[in-house]
Amino acid sequence: MANEIYRHYFKNDTKVKEFSYKEFKPIKNWEYTWVKPHGGLWASRLSSKLGWKEWCEDRELNWCEGEFFDFYISDKANILYLKNEDDIAKIIKEHANWVLQCTESLRFIRYLRDKEKYIDDYPMIPSIILNFQNILKDGVDALDVEIDKLYYPFFGWDCDSTLIMNPDIIILKED
Repeated sequence: MANEIYRHYFKNDTKVKEFSYKEFKPIKNWEYTWVKPHGGLWASRLSSKLGWKEWCEDRELNWCEGEFFDFYISDKANILYLKNEDDIAKIIKEHANWVLQCTESLRFIRYLRDKEKYIDDYPMIPSIILNFQNILKDGVDALDVEIDKLYYPFFGWDCDSTLIMNPDIIILKED
């Protein structure tokens, strides 16, 4: 078992206080194309400098004040690590069935954040929308995204995230 500890925060308004395998929602692509899937279990590595807790604190949000649970990921898990745009290029080249859409449309989002330049001054930023169901079907149990260099391609993920698609890899941490 790996030493890395992951944390999942429950929604503040939920009455759920512990993880239940039977409550795990299967991974599905959204009907309307979006960078995040429906289902799975979202977590962040506790060792991450840009995890969910840090993201919430930076924005003065209280979303991490509720219940949470810590877990490990089985050593047998097949985790797809995405750390930079080279990892995205590799997916596009080697696993075309994992890609629903790949566009260069996020230039406008960068323009909205910094209006000191004309929109044409911004480079086209590739964005990718993954087919999470195909990734799982091909044997990947989880995605681990380091957002620092993938903010625009994974616009909407916000922070370093681990998306568990197969609940069998979760090993609950004992207190």
